[in-house]
Amino acid sequence: MERIAIVIPAYNAAPWIAECLDSILAQSYSDWQTIIVDDGSTDNTADIAAGYARTDARIRLLSRPNGGPSAARNTALDAVTSEYVTFVDADDTLHPEALQRLMSIADRYPNIPAIACRHTAQPFGAATPLHEARPQVMSAHEAVIATLRRHPYHEPMSCAKAFRANIFDGLRYTEGRRYEDLDIFYKLYWRAGAIVHDTTPIYFYRQHDASFVHRWDSHRADVLDVTDDIVTWAKDLGDKALVSAALDRRLSARFNIMVTAARTIRALHHDTTPDTTGSGRTTSDCDITALQHTLTRCRKDINADRRRALTDIHTRLRNRLALLVPTSILCRL
Repeated sequence: MERIAIVIPAYNAAPWIAECLDSILAQSYSDWQTIIVDDGSTDNTADIAAGYARTDARIRLLSRPNGGPSAARNTALDAVTSEYVTFVDADDTLHPEALQRLMSIADRYPNIPAIACRHTAQPFGAATPLHEARPQVMSAHEAVIATLRRHPYHEPMSCAKAFRANIFDGLRYTEGRRYEDLDIFYKLYWRAGAIVHDTTPIYFYRQHDASFVHRWDSHRADVLDVTDDIVTWAKDLGDKALVSAALDRRLSARFNIMVTAARTIRALHHDTTPDTTGSGRTTSDCDITALQHTLTRCRKDINADRRRALTDIHTRLRNRLALLVPTSILCRL
């Protein structure tokens, strides 16, 4: 049994998946298995992945009808038999020492089932050295708050992390919902009880026009429901610090989606995409009525939370400043 499984959901990733898999084959740590789940791709993603699986027995290819990244990850999790699991998106890459760093921290802290390093938007050069490890043990409470408050180097993404696989017993990603990492990170941290956090960048996160966060579709508003669920979870625990952090993250989501929805509506009236993509193509999967409903929901929630957020000394400065501007003006930005 391999020590760590690398889960790769892949949908129409033909331009990038070979580079992703090459970065895994280049790992200095060799006790791994890769589980690729082709999520109903319509390009030759599966053919490329199958070629790698034929040349290295540690690479396994599964296929399923398109169901989104959460469904693909869940399919892989059902097949995991390793002690640890990590996640890599098919358009991203790992530093050659990434798995070695994660597993060396795991060995140093055997009683802590979650290790978090960080990602970078800069590709790794052939001889890019890793920084010296400076792991810090954080309680689940501290780590959840730091992530919700968007403190530097604290991201909800499942990538650039390693979890003991049994943390996922009875827990899966919510299928059909995007912002899957934000939706699950606090559940994983809470189950872990503590995490080891290391600020070393081990994961290259590729940004391109096809990325989910760089275009509008109907699932962009899922973050509103995700952050509502986090607030509900925190309130159920009765922890004031968690509730404050959850409300702050919820407010950030409202501002982001409100401005993005307003830009998309304006762009649709001109039959072009909003400036967030820069591609100049016509926006698809956009219903103006639904967008206007989303816009109204965000403005209503922001206005309802204004007094509380302005009197909470922990409210993120960016949110505090945005609250001083009428939403009608923010929607014109």
